[in-house]
Amino acid sequence: MNSSISNFRTELKVLLVVAIVLGILEISERIMNARRPNEQALMHDFPAVADHLATERGTSMILLGNSLTWNGYDMPLLKSQLDASGHGDLHVEKIAQTGSAPAEWYHNFKGIFVRRGKTPKFIVINMSPSGIADGLPAGYRVGWLANETDWRDVPEVLFKDVANVEVDGQYLQARVLKLYADRWDIRVGLLHWFVPNLWTGMKWVNSTPVPERPKLAAPPPPPTYSLYTRMLDLAEANHAQVILVAMPAREPYPLDEQAIVILCHHGGTFIDSRIIPDLTAADFEDGWHLNPAGAKVFTMYMATQLPAAVRQSFVMSRPIK
Repeated sequence: MNSSISNFRTELKVLLVVAIVLGILEISERIMNARRPNEQALMHDFPAVADHLATERGTSMILLGNSLTWNGYDMPLLKSQLDASGHGDLHVEKIAQTGSAPAEWYHNFKGIFVRRGKTPKFIVINMSPSGIADGLPAGYRVGWLANETDWRDVPEVLFKDVANVEVDGQYLQARVLKLYADRWDIRVGLLHWFVPNLWTGMKWVNSTPVPERPKLAAPPPPPTYSLYTRMLDLAEANHAQVILVAMPAREPYPLDEQAIVILCHHGGTFIDSRIIPDLTAADFEDGWHLNPAGAKVFTMYMATQLPAAVRQSFVMSRPIK
C-alpha cells in the first residue's frame, strides 16, 4: 500500500509540474501573441476597423475574405480611384486572413459589426475558387474560428457551423488553450526560423498544379449553403446589402449557380471577376494569389465595379420571397 501511495504521489507531482509548465507557456503565448506582428495579432485591430468605418459619413462597405482578398485589394489605390471617379463617399475597409473560411467571415461580421451596432451598409463576400458551400477545406485551421468567437458562440459553432465530432473537439480545445489555437502559427514560426527560404518553398507548392482526383464510383452529394444563407439572413436582418465577388484565379474555374440563386433571393448583387481584362497569368504569384502588379489591375477593376454594385442595389427591387 505504501508503494501505491508513493507512486500516486509521484504521478501527482509529475502532473503538477506539467500543468505549471503548460500554464507558463499558455500565459507567454497570450502575451507574445498580442505583440506579434502577424495575422493573429491583426485580429485585435478588427474592432477598431469597425469603429472607424462607423464614423465615416457616406456609404460604408466592408470586404470579407481570405488571403486572396488580402493580396488582391490594394486599399490605398482603391481609395484614390474612388476619390478620382467621384465616389469618395464610398468608404471601404478590409478584414481578411490567410486560410480563413466562410465561418470566420460570418462570425467576424456578427461579432465585430452586428453585436457592436456597427453594421456597414454593404458586405462584400470575396469568394475563392473553392466556393462558399458548407464544409471546411482540407487542412483547415480551427484556431482561426476559436480566436474569432467567444463562449456564447460555442453552441452555434458546434451544432451549425462545424457539426463534425473531430473538428468540434479541436475547436473546444482551441477555445480553452491559446497554445492549441495558435499551433499552426507557432509551427510555421519555428520552421521559418530553422528552414531558410521557407516562404519561397510554400509559394512553389501553391504554384504546383493540383493533380486530378480519381473519379469516384458515386457522385458526391450536392453542396449545401446553410452557413452562407445564415450570413445573408443576418445581413438582411440588419439592413445591410450583400455583394458576392468571385475572385480571379490563374486558371478558369466553374461557379455553382445555386450560390447566385440564393444571393438573388436575398436581394444581393454578384460581381464575376474570374476573368478580368488585362489580368494575365504573370499577375499571379501562384495558382490563386495575385502579386502586387496583379493587385493593381484587380483593384482598378473593382474600383469601377463596387460603385456600380452600390448603385444597382439602390435601384433594384427586392424579389418576393
